Amino acid sequence: MDNAAKKNYDSSQTQVSSETQTQVTQQPEVQNIPLESKVPFSLFERIAIISCCVMTVLLMVGLVSSKIALADSQRTLQRVNAKVSQVKSNNTDLKQEIGTLNSSDRLQSFAKAHGLSFNEQAVRNVAK
Repeated sequence: MDNAAKKNYDSSQTQVSSETQTQVTQQPEVQNIPLESKVPFSLFERIAIISCCVMTVLLMVGLVSSKIALADSQRTLQRVNAKVSQVKSNNTDLKQEIGTLNSSDRLQSFAKAHGLSFNEQAVRNVAK
């Protein structure tokens, strides 16, 4: 029986070693099939994406509001410039009228119309 047991043991070892060899040779034949399952976003990635989206929306709102404020400021500046131009024009007209009213010819005709006389010796010329 020793020989029979030895033969059985040897034949089983041969079968086992031939099975492991076929398994080893079969592994390289398996093709890599790409997995179609998607990896879910982590909590950090979700928070980062949401915060970027919120920041983008806030920056867009800020940009629009600053453009509106700029347009309002420009309108206000135009109104002020128009008033300044009007006041300068009014000042020029008033200076011209002052020059006309201060002319010596006008003063002499006014004095003559009201019976006043002009004394040359009492007049002093003052220059600015």
